[in-house]
Amino acid sequence: MQKFKVYQSLWAMERRHTDGIEPSLLDNLERIHAAGYDGVGPVCWEDCPSDFPTSCGIGCAISSGDCAGGTLSGFDGGPADVRTGNVVATNGAIHAELLEVLHRVEQARSG
Repeated sequence: MQKFKVYQSLWAMERRHTDGIEPSLLDNLERIHAAGYDGVGPVCWEDCPSDFPTSCGIGCAISSGDCAGGTLSGFDGGPADVRTGNVVATNGAIHAELLEVLHRVEQARSG
């Protein structure tokens, strides 16, 4: 049976206000969960912005070398399993931090 899942982009959660205050990654993930989204999804740009001019297919980076630095794992840091949805994909630079935040969110949800 097919399921339709709705994901929220972390990029879309940025305030970009002139006060420079941005919510933490944990705050954004908690807000996404509380809003009922199924998860956090990738950002897709038709045209890359000038500060990230290189297209990586599902996002943009400063250089093509940055595109190749992706990391894929399960939520526990082990192997990813797309059949069960146990997948975390990042640009690599934030992977360990995101796994830690996801672990804390899961602990908070389970009480």
